[in-house]
Amino acid sequence: MEQYYFIQQNGVKKGPFKLNELKSENIYFDELVWRSDDDKWKKANEFEELENIYVIKPPLTPIEIKKNDINKEFLQKILPNTLGIYFIVFLLISLSSFIIASNSWDEVKKSYIINKDEVGKNSFEIENNNLKFNEDKIADEANYLKKLRGELKIAESELESKRKQKKSHKEIMISSDKRDDIQYLINTTEFDSTYLSSVISYNKSEQIYGSNTTQTVIQPIYKVPENIIALENINGLQQPFLFRPFYAYFSKIYLTREEQNSYGILFKNLALGTFLFLTILLIITLVIRYIIKISNIK
Repeated sequence: MEQYYFIQQNGVKKGPFKLNELKSENIYFDELVWRSDDDKWKKANEFEELENIYVIKPPLTPIEIKKNDINKEFLQKILPNTLGIYFIVFLLISLSSFIIASNSWDEVKKSYIINKDEVGKNSFEIENNNLKFNEDKIADEANYLKKLRGELKIAESELESKRKQKKSHKEIMISSDKRDDIQYLINTTEFDSTYLSSVISYNKSEQIYGSNTTQTVIQPIYKVPENIIALENINGLQQPFLFRPFYAYFSKIYLTREEQNSYGILFKNLALGTFLFLTILLIITLVIRYIIKISNIK
């Protein structure tokens, strides 16, 4: 039974061929051949009947050698070095532009902080100060009421005395009005004495047992006007995405609403913009450099 052959050239399988048909295929000695009675592919020089058919592959020409050297240099030296520089520049631009942009927005927000006097203090200190303020306030009210009640007794005594002495109706009415005015002040200044006791008790317990173990540092609270937020958002949307990181060095990065509320989103957007810009620049630079090297081969 006559055998037939398949060959593989440049990754493409060709066949079937009869033995005499292979002479026109220009088979190199190291190209793969499969014979119909075999179970695997072999190099052409492993078949005895192909000895006068396959040809020896010629050595590389000087130009091909130079191209191979350039390719090897690009893969082993230029590309790794360029990628190393790429990642360093990527990190520097991403981080520095983020720091500049976030600091810029922080400066805007500082103009609209509503708890400036409390920022940095611990929560117990603020709470205790408020309680101490209320304690002093209630104590002042207590002294004021004590004074009013003394004046009320005097006014009632004067009114009773005038009634006993059967003074004129006008004099009695004056004393009566004075007593009523004092009574009105007392009624409108009344306070919950149990609250004063709780405040004093709380402060004494803190002096004995120490500060609250769950205290936290007071963080700033900002109330930026809507028109400022909206203007910043519009300007941020108008800035070209790829070039936004570089606005930090030449102009200003405006933040969108999402970036104003989350610095994580701001960093992600700036890092992505930097990555896309530098990747495009890297590809263009490598292609130009490769073309120049190849074109200089002689």
